[in-house]
Amino acid sequence: MKRAQEAESKADETRQMAERARGEAEKLIVYLLDDFYLELEPVGRLDIVAELAKRALDYYHELPPQLRTAETDRNRALALVRYGAVLRYQSKLDEGGKALSEAIDILGRLRMAGDQSEVTTIGLALGLAAQARIADSLNKSVESVQLADQAAAVLGPLMATSLPSIPLLRAYGSVMNYVGFSQLRSNDPELAVKSLEAAREAYRSIDGLTLVDLSAAAGYAEAAAWQMEALRNLDRLADARRNGEEAARIAGQILEKRPAHMGALRARGLILSNLADIESDGMRLRHSLVLGEEATRDWENFLKLDPGNAIAWNNLAANHLRNALGLYGLGRLGESREKYLAASAVERRTKMSAFLAVNLMFPAGRLAALEADLGNRPQAEAALADVHRLAEIPRATLPASSAQAASLQMLETGFRIAIPVAAGDDRAVRRMVQAAIPDGNVVKPTGGRAVFIWNFNMATLHRALADADYNLKEYAEAEQDLRQSIGYQRKLPEHTLERRRQAAQDQVLLAMILARLDRRPEAQQLIAPALQFQRDLLTRGNEDLTVRIELAQALYASALAGGAQSSASLTEAAALIDGLPLAMRGLKSSARLRGWIAEEQKSPRG
Repeated sequence: MKRAQEAESKADETRQMAERARGEAEKLIVYLLDDFYLELEPVGRLDIVAELAKRALDYYHELPPQLRTAETDRNRALALVRYGAVLRYQSKLDEGGKALSEAIDILGRLRMAGDQSEVTTIGLALGLAAQARIADSLNKSVESVQLADQAAAVLGPLMATSLPSIPLLRAYGSVMNYVGFSQLRSNDPELAVKSLEAAREAYRSIDGLTLVDLSAAAGYAEAAAWQMEALRNLDRLADARRNGEEAARIAGQILEKRPAHMGALRARGLILSNLADIESDGMRLRHSLVLGEEATRDWENFLKLDPGNAIAWNNLAANHLRNALGLYGLGRLGESREKYLAASAVERRTKMSAFLAVNLMFPAGRLAALEADLGNRPQAEAALADVHRLAEIPRATLPASSAQAASLQMLETGFRIAIPVAAGDDRAVRRMVQAAIPDGNVVKPTGGRAVFIWNFNMATLHRALADADYNLKEYAEAEQDLRQSIGYQRKLPEHTLERRRQAAQDQVLLAMILARLDRRPEAQQLIAPALQFQRDLLTRGNEDLTVRIELAQALYASALAGGAQSSASLTEAAALIDGLPLAMRGLKSSARLRGWIAEEQKSPRG
């Protein structure tokens, strides 16, 4: 009997040792997945992490039920977090979302049952943040913000301790980086600046940016890149430039140590794009283009390492679009066309998604407007066919009566009117715009980036309607349309130069309308600050030729309003248009404005 008890005790001890060994082995798998993720993400080999995570999940799946414990469930959930995060990078959004949902459910239940360990807490936060990124890729901006906020809230209590661990600092930096990004995309730049500063501080605290930990330094640089954009939206250009230049140096130092470090390439590409935007705000378009081309090289190099990264393809297209706009401002219209085409060519180089399709509508739509303004109708029609084809990709996933579908229709119409606008077919413009503006049956969006998109599209279409009504001499309707546009424009929280220029152009058009309604004192009151704004832009020694066109229209509006210097204003306006390069003078829009100026010079007022 005693020998039997001893044998049973020995067997129980052996079983416990085996279970402890198995538990330690499972922990080792989790740590290995984390280490491999840190080492392999910078070189674009997350496919290896996905394979390792899949093997770990297969192991857990085959484990007999009697051997499964709470610790086993946790380790399996942590493997699911890594697996789901990698699938998101690979644009396998449905599969990644399922893995992350299961992981979040398991880790959430473990915490509810009393597991407040750091490893479980970090795993849950990273799972929520990865799920937030998937929601964003699916254009579910409100859900994305909610998930990101939950991730930050999970880590908050641990971060309040006196000495957070390096894994905790790294996780908090990653989560707050995405929280700040989501706040930026939800048009709350002030909150975004604070969240991204928290991310920068977390990454800085890992090793003091000594570049012993390259992953931390790259995370710091990326957080700085997004913070630059938020600061720019708040018109804090000096702060944005200072932070960006520091972060660009850090990213460059990382790349000196490891030339193929994808995190550093990504961060520097974002930073250079933001620096290019800041140069554009200063009307230094040539230097902006230099920075833009440097950013393009970083994105191209990044994509050589990770050709399946849909976000990087989107960023490359956005960079080509930015450069196209800069070339247009310099009057280099042929080169601008080539950049629009380069942006559109991204479609042929990567797998399409609804997210990417919407963003690629912009270079195709801008190209259509350029071709129409040049009088190249067949080329404009071809570009608009691309716009429609791209719009059909997200449209197939949206309920017909949804706010998202209505916003998509408004966006597409804003591009489609390019041909009748260039042709002077204002009745067609009005008909198309009125058909696209949603009626009362469409429920407006209530939060997130969807609200910004709605307001932007409504402002754009009502402005186009006002312009058409003005040309049709239906001035009362034009005033009503434009005031609606201005109302929507004021709901856009950005304070960039682009927004201020648009506001000034709205004042110019409204002054023209009021002058035609014989309300000249109101028109004069409106045009004075707009005209001064345009003159101030010109005195910056800027290189943007579109500023001269906008000033010419402001001078024309001032003459219509009956200012004391009407004749001189018209003479100056004519000289501005006549001084443009031949290609820009030949645009239909430039010729139309020049014709208005000449006609007014012949009138008794001129």
